[in-house]
Amino acid sequence: MLFLPYWSGVTLNVAGLGSYSIGVTTPESLDKAVFREEEQVYAKGTLTLACSHIRLFKAPRLDMEGIRITNLSLAFYDNKLFAISCDYSPALKNAFVGKHGQGSHLSTVSLPTCINRQDKPLLIGGDSWMNGDIQAVAIRVEGFNSDCRQEESDWLMVASRRVITLSSDCDLGSRPYLYDRLLDGQRP
Repeated sequence: MLFLPYWSGVTLNVAGLGSYSIGVTTPESLDKAVFREEEQVYAKGTLTLACSHIRLFKAPRLDMEGIRITNLSLAFYDNKLFAISCDYSPALKNAFVGKHGQGSHLSTVSLPTCINRQDKPLLIGGDSWMNGDIQAVAIRVEGFNSDCRQEESDWLMVASRRVITLSSDCDLGSRPYLYDRLLDGQRP
């Protein structure tokens, strides 16, 4: 069970979030009353090159084992779940850390995204948990975004690193992009 702490310690076997498991969950198993499928995903910078292997589903909010999850997004590659992202509320953080322990701290990456505010870059940092190919990253973003607006958010992403790499040419939104930028900053 995702949200109950273990008395004997914590498990590092991150495989998804609640009943949504990377490589196992399919679009057909989703509650159609909660999730809506997003429009076709295209290659970054194009409107004609469809990423036909990828489908995105979103739920604005749902309760999972007594915890309110907001802005839940599920990405499927050939109808197998490969990425989950959602807001990382204090309640979710307590449950996730209670089950998986403290993650490994990731160095903060500074991105100068607002041309008018070079003195206020977008700072991206967080914690990471690994389980083979699956990586969970709790990300903290603060500073000025590319629209030169103040941004401050916390979110969680659980993904197959192999499939995220396969789909890197596809526009999955800003969260996977920031996930990639944070992890790129951790590599020598």
